[in-house]
Amino acid sequence: MGEGEIPDDERVTRTAFTVDDLPEQPDDGNRYELFDGSLLVSPVPTLWHQDAIFLLQTILHQAATRPGPRPALPSPFRSPSIPPT
Repeated sequence: MGEGEIPDDERVTRTAFTVDDLPEQPDDGNRYELFDGSLLVSPVPTLWHQDAIFLLQTILHQAATRPGPRPALPSPFRSPSIPPT
C-alpha cells in the first residue's frame, strides 16, 4: 500500500449522492455538481478563463450572425421547435 492510501477495510462505502446532499457541502467557493450519483467538485473559473470564454463567444457570435440570424449562446439549450427526446 502506498503512502496516503486507505486500507480496503477502512474505506467508507457510500451509495450515490443525491440532491439532498448538496446543501451539506461547504460554502468554500468551489462548484459542487452531481453526475450519475457522483459528486464533482470544481474550482470557480479564474478571471482569465472567464475573459477567454467571453472573447471566444464574441468571435463565434460575430461569425455565426454574418449570413443570417443565428444566435451564439454561452450554454446548451433546447430549441422550442425541437421536441425533447
